[in-house]
Amino acid sequence: MKAHGAPFYTQKVHLEVGGLITAVVMLFVVGAVSPQDADAFWKERDVGSGVMESGVLVGWGPKTFAALTATLLQSWLGGLVSKRLSTVVRSVCQCMSLLIIYFFGDLVLKRLSFDWVVGAAALVVALSVQVFTLAGQRESAAATPNNDNNNRESAAATSQQESGSLQQQPQQQQLQQQQQQQKQQQPLGSMCTMQSSHTQNRV
Repeated sequence: MKAHGAPFYTQKVHLEVGGLITAVVMLFVVGAVSPQDADAFWKERDVGSGVMESGVLVGWGPKTFAALTATLLQSWLGGLVSKRLSTVVRSVCQCMSLLIIYFFGDLVLKRLSFDWVVGAAALVVALSVQVFTLAGQRESAAATPNNDNNNRESAAATSQQESGSLQQQPQQQQLQQQQQQQKQQQPLGSMCTMQSSHTQNRV
């Protein structure tokens, strides 16, 4: 996204339009291919308490709409962070949100018992992203001295070329002056030969 000069909302709308078209097409494809009636929105299915209904938004409640809103906000904010900062910063923020959801939402608010498997997996993901971030910073720091050395070498080469050209300029000027002097001497020599020939003829 940084490579293009278009505003973020323009790029995001282009991406979301493509995803929307794909989702609508797959909505019909999955419903036609799947043998289960629950996958086809045009077929009636049990939505609870023995009630049979059909439609795209059947069974949706306030929690479903809240989850959809949170997903859209996360997508837009993640794209904005990638546009302004980098994808690494976005990954770090997403890992922090994962840790907050599990350790604060499940353990503190819901008062669930600590699961070592889930907790270890969350920590491994967060630490992996941190290692990736530090590795990228070291690579960029290592690449900076090389760029400085290349810039210094190019500057030294250009200075040498400029000094060589400055040294060549006086030599060229001397050659031009010598050529001009030779041209001026040629007419004088021809006039002297003509005068000597005239004197010989008179004698």
